[in-house]
Amino acid sequence: MRHQHAGGSSRGAVLLLHGIAMLPAFNAFLARDLRRAGFAPVLNWGYPPRMDSIEAVAERVARRLRRRFPSGLPALHGVGHSMGGLVLRRLWADGVLPPSGRLVTLGTPHQGAVKADRHAGRWYFRLVFAGAGQDLRPGSDFLRRLPPQPPVTVLSVVAGTGTARGLCDAVAGDNDGVVEVGSARLPGSRELFVTGVRHGVLPLHPQVRCAVVAFLLGRDAELPARLDARAVSAAAHRP
Repeated sequence: MRHQHAGGSSRGAVLLLHGIAMLPAFNAFLARDLRRAGFAPVLNWGYPPRMDSIEAVAERVARRLRRRFPSGLPALHGVGHSMGGLVLRRLWADGVLPPSGRLVTLGTPHQGAVKADRHAGRWYFRLVFAGAGQDLRPGSDFLRRLPPQPPVTVLSVVAGTGTARGLCDAVAGDNDGVVEVGSARLPGSRELFVTGVRHGVLPLHPQVRCAVVAFLLGRDAELPARLDARAVSAAAHRP
């Protein structure tokens, strides 16, 4: 279902943040959908791939927000893909973002990522992801300091196969190819479980994008608990 805004007042501001070593382009279609639904401004921002910590990313975003809104931040929603969700949680925990609006996390490793822990000591991991990559390890100092619950209503979009075997055999249990299902879950949040979508393309999938828009519009009744993207894709290609 497409959410088209007839015009008039804005439905609120939205801040979108991509995952580590990714680009705002991954959120471009979602940003377009949100604008069409009447949200404004829609801030599809990026940050450098190599940062000392996730907290450093949050501080960078906070400075940019203050420049963008010198008279004070409006109430806004947040959408974070992968590590972007942790950055948004840090911004709310630090009181940078007002305790209003809604948050959507897409495949965010709320409990850390086993893959990050496994490769943390490798030179290439440190080269590409720097200190922020170390913060993604389960039990990291960053994750221990992060309050368990943001002060806003949250939708956690969790991807996997729905079986004991995930999309990456190197990660035990169900996973989206990068993040384990158990880590992408945030206790106390509304959850949408998605099958047939890999971690990196979660913000690109049309049905996932539609669910994000519906949640930010407050149309919770339109949200399923589970979405089989493979079935949706197959139905779309039937003659």
